[in-house]
Amino acid sequence: MEKQLNPDDFLDCIHCGLCLTSCPTYTLLGNETDSPRGRICLMRSLAEATIGFTKNVVKHFDTCLECRACETACPSGVHFGELLEKTRNVVETVYERPKNEKRLRDFILKKALVSDRFLKISFKFVSLVNDFGLNFLFRFFPNHTQKILQKLPQTKPFEPLQEFYPA
Repeated sequence: MEKQLNPDDFLDCIHCGLCLTSCPTYTLLGNETDSPRGRICLMRSLAEATIGFTKNVVKHFDTCLECRACETACPSGVHFGELLEKTRNVVETVYERPKNEKRLRDFILKKALVSDRFLKISFKFVSLVNDFGLNFLFRFFPNHTQKILQKLPQTKPFEPLQEFYPA
């Protein structure tokens, strides 16, 4: 393992679980390994070399939004964002992503998310799919993306978006 990850860096987490309800990916997916506590366990296992960089392990780091909401809920003051940044840096140097996934990630991160036009078109597409009941089109997306798209507010055709939607 690279010197960037030290198993001792992950000892501050006392595994109390207070971070779970503040984590949007855990709340949505309900999977322990998609929670800050679960990701810290994965990071420590990688640092100790008890597990390897597999597609399944890397997936749990990729799904984190890095919103750092867990940090405010943590009584031990774990700097989860810093730990995740270090881990993601190691993942990018050690883990070889499939070529199609690498191209898609490069497109999304370097082109799509920095383009206002692309984002407007994407949101309009999702809105039209919802408006006309074409949600079956979502089945072509990965499972975690399907769940996120299904959680978007349902609107009537051509109804302007409200200013506030309750959780």
